[in-house]
Amino acid sequence: MFAYVCLAVLFLFVIIRLSMYAFKRKRVPTEDELEKQLLSTINQRS
Repeated sequence: MFAYVCLAVLFLFVIIRLSMYAFKRKRVPTEDELEKQLLSTINQRS
């Protein structure tokens, strides 16, 4: 019975860590967003 409790706690720990990783993962910008950011950076330096 103790082993099942340990497995349940481990399972919950893994689920929480995976959800935190998915939440913190940085979103990849699209090509349009990258282009706008690059153009704004270039225009600021000119």
